[in-house]
Amino acid sequence: MANIVLTGMPASGKTTVGRELAKKLGREFVDIDEEIEKGGKMIAQIFEQYGEEYFRKLESDVVKRVMQAKNLVIALGGGGFQDERVRKMLLENAFVIYLKTPLDVLKSRVAQKSHRPLTDLDGLYAARAANYERAHLIAEVDDD
Repeated sequence: MANIVLTGMPASGKTTVGRELAKKLGREFVDIDEEIEKGGKMIAQIFEQYGEEYFRKLESDVVKRVMQAKNLVIALGGGGFQDERVRKMLLENAFVIYLKTPLDVLKSRVAQKSHRPLTDLDGLYAARAANYERAHLIAEVDDD
C-alpha cells in the first residue's frame, strides 16, 4: 500500500498525528527529522554548522530512502515539501495530507520548543502555504 505523508508547518502536529495515525492503521511510523538526527547531529546544529542548503539536500536524500519502503506513515519536515523534486515524488507515490494549522497556534507551539531553528514564522507561513495546498488532502488543525 502507498505511504501516507503528513506535511505542514513546523509545530503543526505532524509527528503527534503521524504516530497516532500509524497506530490506528497498523503501519510503521517514520519521522524524517528523527531519521536525519540519527546521523549524530540535531537539526539546529546542522543548520548552524552547514546551512540550510546542505540540510535540504540531506533531507531530500532521507525522504528518497524512506520512500523505498511501503505501508508507512511519514512525518515530513516542515520545509521538505518546498523542494519541487521531493514534492513531485511524494504527490506521485504517496497520499499527502497537509495539516493546516492557524498561525497563532503555530506561534504558541514554537514558543514552547526553543530547539526549533525558526525566526520568521509569518514569512515561512506565507512562503510555504501555496505548496502545502497542493497536498491530496487538507486537514484543518487547531488546539481544541
